[in-house]
Amino acid sequence: MRIERDEARNKKTVMKSRRAVAILMTLALLFVMFFSNIYIAHDGDHDCDGEDCPVCALLQASANNLRQMGSGSITAPASTLLVFVVLVMLRSIIFDVAISTPVSRKIRLNN
Repeated sequence: MRIERDEARNKKTVMKSRRAVAILMTLALLFVMFFSNIYIAHDGDHDCDGEDCPVCALLQASANNLRQMGSGSITAPASTLLVFVVLVMLRSIIFDVAISTPVSRKIRLNN
């Protein structure tokens, strides 16, 4: 009996850690997508210094990041959806509120 409880606790701990890693990876992805878009919008029409322009190199890297993650036109709705999903996941992790039922509150129901 005790071993089963320990195994159940370990599974819950593993699930929470996997959920936390997934949230962190999602936030990192959102960070890259969001700031790549901002950088491209901000410095897209700069005065180029020549062949080894660092601004052009960063613009190219930002564009490559967005291309690898998907189309740039889908980025805004996708990042909005990802933010919503992350917020819902954070709410479930932080508050971890169980639904209150008569059984969970140990109320005896007599007719």
